[in-house]
Amino acid sequence: MTFRISEYSKIEITQVVDVRTTAKNKYNRARIEGPNRAFWQIDITTPPLPYAEAMGVAAYLDSLKGSLEIIEVPNPLPELATRTGLTTLAIDAKESKTVQINGFSNNQSGAVVAGDFVQHSTSQKVHRIVNTANAGATGNLTATVTPELYADTAAAGAFKYGNAVSFQCCLDEYYSMEVLASKGKFVVFNIRLLEQG
Repeated sequence: MTFRISEYSKIEITQVVDVRTTAKNKYNRARIEGPNRAFWQIDITTPPLPYAEAMGVAAYLDSLKGSLEIIEVPNPLPELATRTGLTTLAIDAKESKTVQINGFSNNQSGAVVAGDFVQHSTSQKVHRIVNTANAGATGNLTATVTPELYADTAAAGAFKYGNAVSFQCCLDEYYSMEVLASKGKFVVFNIRLLEQG
């Protein structure tokens, strides 16, 4: 299911390392390869919504069943570069902080840009490019990513970049809605999403 809210007045994306130990929090993070694995926390604030529209949004958020439902959240941040047709060059091993990517123009400058998100087709986990890198003479490069890979990648697998990336998330325990009575009953939502990929 794709997340239906696409208008944001504020977005915060934070990489969090899960070191929590309570049984409840272990359950919330069990789908991300266990404790001490980094995951993305996405905090969204909506623009003021008319009251009637906001009540529909509240009902939709209620239907997601909090931390139980996994939803696909399209990358909410604008990409810094548009890249399509990328593949992995070889198998990159679990725990690696680098990925080998193919499909760029030969000697392309700034082929990957620091800050953009990437995702291998065999994994739901989202990674971020650490350093801008140029492609070599054959259109490939090695890019540094964060966090490290949680599983081996497949050779020649599709590699998503920027706006093609989607985060597999659940809602945090709650969301908040603030009714702005001074503005004729407009409502602002504050929503926290936790990556489960």
